Amino acid sequence: MENLESQGDYYKTQGLYEKAIEKYKEALSFQRSMNVYMNLASCYEKTDQLENAEVCLTELLKSLTISSIKSEDDFYEILFRRGNLYKKQMKLNEAIEDFRTVYSKSSNRTVVDNAKIHLDKALAKREEVRENLNKINEREHFVSLFREHMAVYPGAEWHVVSNLWFQKWQKFVGLTSREGYEDLPFSFDIEFEEATNPGPINNSDIIDEEHTNVLLEDRIRPSYQICIKNGLSENINYVLLPQSAFRILHEKYGCSKDIKRHAIEVNDSIYQVEVYLKTIKIGCPMQGSLEVELINMSRKDTIGDLKNKFTIAKDIMSQVRIWKVSLTIISLERLQSIINSNGRESKVYIEGGSQLKENLLIDDAEIGEEDLILIEPTRNGLFYFYDDRTIAQDRCAFCQKNIETIIKCKTCRKVKYCSELCRKKHLKEHKSKCKRSSSGLFACFCRPSNHQDDSDEDTVIVINRKPIDKPKMRSVGLQNLGNTCFMNSSLQCLFHTEELTTFFLSNSYLKDINKVNPLGTKGKLATAYAELLENLWNAASSSYAPWKFKKTLSQFAPQFLGYQQHDAHELLCYILDGLHEDLNKVKKKPYFEDIDVKNKTHKDIAKESWNRHIARNQSIIVDFMHGQYKSTLYCPQCKNYSYTFDPFSSLSLPIPIPVNKKYRLYFIYAGNQVPSSLTFDYSSSHSISYLRQKVSEAVKINPNSFIFISIVNDVIRDFPADEEKIDSLKNITLFAYEVETGDDRDLFEVQVSQEKTRDNRMKNNLIAFPRVISLYKDSNFKQIHYEIFRKMKQYMDKYKNRQGNNIKQLYEDHLNNPTYNIYLRATKTSSCPLCRGQNCTGCQIPYSDEPFSEYFKKKPSIELRFKHNFVELGVNQQDMNKCTELPVANGENKQQNRGINLHECFQAFSIPEELEKENAWYCPSCKAHVLARKQMEIYKAPSILIIHLKRFRTHGYYREKIAAPIVFPINELDISQYVIGDEKPPLYDLYAVSNHFGGLGGGHYTATCYSKPQEKWLEFNDSLVSGPADISGVSSYILFYKARNNE
Repeated sequence: MENLESQGDYYKTQGLYEKAIEKYKEALSFQRSMNVYMNLASCYEKTDQLENAEVCLTELLKSLTISSIKSEDDFYEILFRRGNLYKKQMKLNEAIEDFRTVYSKSSNRTVVDNAKIHLDKALAKREEVRENLNKINEREHFVSLFREHMAVYPGAEWHVVSNLWFQKWQKFVGLTSREGYEDLPFSFDIEFEEATNPGPINNSDIIDEEHTNVLLEDRIRPSYQICIKNGLSENINYVLLPQSAFRILHEKYGCSKDIKRHAIEVNDSIYQVEVYLKTIKIGCPMQGSLEVELINMSRKDTIGDLKNKFTIAKDIMSQVRIWKVSLTIISLERLQSIINSNGRESKVYIEGGSQLKENLLIDDAEIGEEDLILIEPTRNGLFYFYDDRTIAQDRCAFCQKNIETIIKCKTCRKVKYCSELCRKKHLKEHKSKCKRSSSGLFACFCRPSNHQDDSDEDTVIVINRKPIDKPKMRSVGLQNLGNTCFMNSSLQCLFHTEELTTFFLSNSYLKDINKVNPLGTKGKLATAYAELLENLWNAASSSYAPWKFKKTLSQFAPQFLGYQQHDAHELLCYILDGLHEDLNKVKKKPYFEDIDVKNKTHKDIAKESWNRHIARNQSIIVDFMHGQYKSTLYCPQCKNYSYTFDPFSSLSLPIPIPVNKKYRLYFIYAGNQVPSSLTFDYSSSHSISYLRQKVSEAVKINPNSFIFISIVNDVIRDFPADEEKIDSLKNITLFAYEVETGDDRDLFEVQVSQEKTRDNRMKNNLIAFPRVISLYKDSNFKQIHYEIFRKMKQYMDKYKNRQGNNIKQLYEDHLNNPTYNIYLRATKTSSCPLCRGQNCTGCQIPYSDEPFSEYFKKKPSIELRFKHNFVELGVNQQDMNKCTELPVANGENKQQNRGINLHECFQAFSIPEELEKENAWYCPSCKAHVLARKQMEIYKAPSILIIHLKRFRTHGYYREKIAAPIVFPINELDISQYVIGDEKPPLYDLYAVSNHFGGLGGGHYTATCYSKPQEKWLEFNDSLVSGPADISGVSSYILFYKARNNE
C-alpha cells in the first residue's frame, strides 16, 4: 500500500494527475488513509473532476472521527476544503453549510476568519445567482403569458404601460435582443446602459394630467378616468400588455396609475384595443343651474351605460332622459338661461336637441366635440324638455320666457325677445340664420356691404343655391372625432382646392359617378365627400362633425378604422385614388401588352405610356393632379438600362440632410490596451465603409487592419460587409477587432464563459464579449493555447505585469493552477472535431504539438471556460468588459440649422441610389435579382402639384422624424429645371399646407390654407379656425401648389 501511495505521490509531483489518481485509488482499496484521500482529492481538483474530489472528501469525513485525526484543525481543514469544492461547483447551499460549521465550531481564529470570508462570498454568490435566475424566470414567464394572450378579442382586458418604464424593465431582465423574440411587437432599441431595478410602473410620461384632473369621477371603471396624451404611438411611446402578462409585473413592482383598457370590435373582422376613449361633455340641470362635466366612455358602451355612470357619480335617483344637444346651434349660455328662466310648470324647447335611446351605442350616436349630452331628470314626476319648436313660438328667442315686452329682430322681423339684453346675447347665434324679408321671388337676401341701417350689429350671409357655379370657400372647422386631426388636415387642404370644390358643389360629379368600377367604392366615397362639402357650405355654425365621411372611409379602407393616429399623406393618397376610381369615366378599361421599347426614344415611350394611362383613367383627379415619373434602372452586371414611365398624384421628396444620429461601437486592440468606445454621428445613407474611415481616423490606424463583427448576447452574429447600411445594425452591438488577416491565416471566435454546475441553470454562462484570434493555418494546438493566453493574461493579477516574449514559460506556469480551460464543442451545423459528437458540450483542447488543421476544416466553436473560483484565483472579471471612451471629432450639422431649400429636395429626388438587398430588382437580361441603381425623375408636371416632404423615416424597427425647417416659396415656384419632358411646367403658387407638429410621440396635424374671400392665410386646427396665420417651415408636411394659369 505504501508503495502505491509513493508512486501516486511521484506522478502527482510530475503533473501526471491521471496516473496519480489510479495509484491512489488502488492504495485505498487496500487501506483507507487520510493522506491518500487528501492527495486523491487534490488530483481530482487539478483535472477539474470537482465532483469526484467532493465525493472523496465526503467519504473521508464519514470514515474518520475527531479522535482518529491528528488535530481538530485537520478536521475543519477537510470540511473547509470540501466547502470550497462545493462553491466551485455552485453548490452554494452545501458550501454555506460547511463554511458555517467551520465558522461556528472551530477554535482556530485564523480558520474562523477565513471561513467567515468564504461564507460571506458564498452567501453573496447565492443571492446573485438567485437574483439572476429570478430575472430569467420573470422574463420567460412574462413572454410566455404575453404570447399566450396576445390575440385581441372583444372585451379582453389590456393595460397601457409607458414604453419608457417598460424598456427599463427590458434592460433589467435581459429582454434586449430580438433574437428568439421575433414575434414580440416591442422595440429593442433600448437607450439605457445600466440594468437597474425599474421600480414601480410609472406612466406619468404618457398621461395627460390636465385632462385627467377635470374628468368626472368614474366609480364603475376608475381607470377610464385616466386620459392618455394625444398622438402617441404603440411600441414607441407605450406598450399594450394583456391582463395576465401585466399582472406579474404589477404584483412585483406595483403601479401608481394603472391604465386599463378593453378590446373592441371595430368591424366584423378587426378588433382593436381602445387606447383612446371617447371624452363626452355631459350636463344636468341641478338646483336651477346646468352643471357640465367631462366623462370618458368606450365607443362600444351604450347611452344607457353613460346614463348609469353619470347618475351614480351624481347620486341622481329619479328617472332621466338623455338628449344630444348641438352647442353650435344653441350656446351653453343660452341653454343655461332657458333652464334658469322657466318655472317648474314650463315646457322647454331644446333647439338643436334630439333624444337618444338607451340601447344606442356611443359610436352610433355621433357625439362630436361640440355636442353636449344633457341628462334630464323628472320634475314633479314629469319631463319638461321637448324638441317641438311650436312650444317656443310666443317666447323670447333667447331665454324662452313668456314675452311681455316685445323686441323684434331688425333684419328678419320674425324673432322676438323679452329684452334688449337677450337680443344682444342671441346675436351671435342668430346672425347665421337671419334673413332679410323681401317681397320679390328673386330678391337677394344678402345685404350689400355698404348698406346702412339701425341694425349695424346684424350679420350679412350668402344664401346657398344648388348647384353652386363658382363657390367661394367658407372657413368652417372640422370637429375632431377622436385622433382624426390627420383626416381634418388633409380634407381642409382638399376643400381649398378650388377646381375640385367647384366640381363637387356644382353637382358636376353626378354625371361621372362610376358604380361598376371594381377598384372604386361604387360612388359612395365620392358621394360622402360631396355631402361633406355641402354640409360645410350650409353649416350654420363654425364647425362640423364629419361622421358620415369617416364611416364611409373606414368601410372601404379598414386601415383607418377606429381612432388611432394615422399618417395624413397616406390618407390623402387613398382619398385621391378613391375619388378618381369613383369618378372614372372609363367604364371598361382596355388591356395593353407591355410596351415594346425597341427602336423607340424616351419621348415615344413616355407618350405611349401616358396615352395608355389616359385610355384607362379619365377623371377630374387625372385632369388636374396626375403627373408622370421617369424611372431608370441600371443593372451593374449586364450594364443594361430599363426605363418605365408611371403616373403620380403626389410627389414625395426626400429631405437631403445628414440626420445626426449616434452610433456607438467598440474597438479591440491587438495588444493589451484597454478597448475603446467610440461614438460617431451618421446619417441613414451611411454604410459600414463610413464607419471604417471614421474608426481609422480616430484610432490612427490603417483602415484595412481591423475587421467589423456584429455581436448579440456576447456571441458573434456575422461579419457585416462594408456596403451594408449602418441602420441595419441599429439593435446590434458592433465591434472592430484589430487582427492580422491574409490567405495563410484563419480567424477564430473564442467565447468567454464560466463553468456550469448542477445548481447553475442559466441559459448561457457567457461573462464577456468574445475574443478573436488570428493563427497561421499550419499552427498546432499549443499555439492556440498561447494566443488565447496572450489575450487573457492582462486580466490575471499574477501575469498582467510580467513582460517578455517567453509566453510558453508563463503559460505552463499557469497550467499548474489554471484559472480556465479551453474547449472545442459542436455547433448547430457541425459536430465536435475531437470526439465527433453532434451534441458535444465541450472537449478539452490538448496541449500538444499536433497541427490542428485537420480538426478545423469546419470552423469549430472555441470556448474559454473560467473556473467558478476564478475571481479568488486573481482574475478581474470587471476588466474583461472594461473600455474607455475615446473622444471623436463630429462636425456640426450647419445645414440643418440654416434650413433646407425646397430646390435641394427636388435635387435629392433625382439622385441615383443603389437598391438594398430586400428590394433587389429582377433583371430580365440577367434572369437574376440584382442590386440595381435606380433613378427617379419628373417627366410631366400636373396643374395641381402636391408635394409630400418625407419627414418620417423607418429603419427596421426604428422610426424617426426629420424636424429640419424647409424653405419654400409661396409664389412662383419654378420646377422647370427638374422636369425633363418637352412640356414646360407652369409657375406654381402655394394655396394650402398640411402641418405636423411634435415628434413621433405626441404629434398633431393642422392645416394652413389661403382664403380668397378673406384674402389671408387661415389656420385650421380641427374645429378652431383662426387667422391671419403664419406658414411654418418646420412643421410643413404636405404642400399644395397650383399652376398660375388655373386662376
